[in-house]
Amino acid sequence: MDEKHGGFLHCFDQDGCRQAEKRRIQPGGGLKSVAGEFEERDLDELWKHSMGCAVAAQIISDKSGGVDRKTVLTAAILHDIGKVIMDLFFSREYAKTLTTVRNNGLSMAKAEENIMGFNHADAGGWFCDEIAFPSVLVSPISFHHNVDGVDKEHELITSIVHIADNLCKRAQIGDGGDDNKNHAINLHAQRLLNLNKDDLEKITGEESIYKSPTDMGVNRASAGIMDDKVIQVASHQEIIRRYFRCAVEYAMGLMDKDSVERAELIMEKVNAKVEDRRVVKPSRDAAVKANEEGKGNEGIFCGAAIELKDGTIITGKNSPLMHAASSLILNATKHLANLPEDMHLLPKNSIDSLTFLKKEVLTGKMISLDTEETLIVLGISAISNPAAQLAVEKLKELRNCEVHLTHIPTPGDEAGLRKLHVNLTCDPEFSTKSLFLRD
Repeated sequence: MDEKHGGFLHCFDQDGCRQAEKRRIQPGGGLKSVAGEFEERDLDELWKHSMGCAVAAQIISDKSGGVDRKTVLTAAILHDIGKVIMDLFFSREYAKTLTTVRNNGLSMAKAEENIMGFNHADAGGWFCDEIAFPSVLVSPISFHHNVDGVDKEHELITSIVHIADNLCKRAQIGDGGDDNKNHAINLHAQRLLNLNKDDLEKITGEESIYKSPTDMGVNRASAGIMDDKVIQVASHQEIIRRYFRCAVEYAMGLMDKDSVERAELIMEKVNAKVEDRRVVKPSRDAAVKANEEGKGNEGIFCGAAIELKDGTIITGKNSPLMHAASSLILNATKHLANLPEDMHLLPKNSIDSLTFLKKEVLTGKMISLDTEETLIVLGISAISNPAAQLAVEKLKELRNCEVHLTHIPTPGDEAGLRKLHVNLTCDPEFSTKSLFLRD
């Protein structure tokens, strides 16, 4: 640490840090041994929490090593300084934050972000940076709720403060404003410091709430759920998407039958049907309609469907000119741009040139346009066609939309849809009758 900031740490150590040193946990006493003394001194709950965090941080630091003890102590005491800053400068808004925490069960950081647009870690980090605190202190103050976001240089000290903070909340040492429940320890921080269940029990002085390393990480995910209904719907859809992926990989010889059967059992257990995915039935209906209308290509009838962000379902069918996924993307962009359904966005001369190249020059058998080729031709057309330009501008609105194909996409379709960042599933059917390899 440079000489400029050494004076600050020295002065702080002479006062607050020296007091914390005297209150180090007695053997077997745990954090609970310091709580009573703080109450006798009539210190407020936040100060008790900060001092408890400092004690815990030093114990963790002694075990892990690699960080100066006084620096860890200082960072731990000051980790919630942002709460004081926010209360001083935004007292009215901060009062609303505290009310929201109590009424809705949110964490302080989440409630602060919802109401004020930033949290106490942001405020504390900004303040300490403005008054020229060293980065070794600014980082743990700024990132003690987001260890994954800190730089590698200060990852260790930030992890120490993060875990100490969470353990104090679990042990209810003081009160930082939260309800002291369901505070999950960052799994990466836990591994970095090599802490196990016994270590936590020694630090808190009581039996650990965690039963295993898994319980410390993955099993705490439920603590972050704010709307259980939304999570259930998303999980239901994810189960269906994974089932389709297993079925397709089995059809391609990349997965054994047991894996598909397990996916089917999970579907049955949660009472999920593939039709629960809204784009499945419309895509299959589109394939049937292609057959009825005499479209398709060489006896193969493919359908595709996309669910736009407003819930609208758009479909596409294959033809000798283009794949179902290609037709789908053009139809979706025309809908979003309020263009007529029968408007042609791709110039005939460009299509003819590409078809000639594929068939006559490259001697290919499949001359219909896949999604990637369609996007290229659409981009070229946008140079001189205002309607195509409007369609191109609407492509970004397809990001994260749900898409289903009735057949396994070709490499060109898969590449194009991946670039559009849609969530793709497909039926385990091939879109060609030629399933042999050529040299």
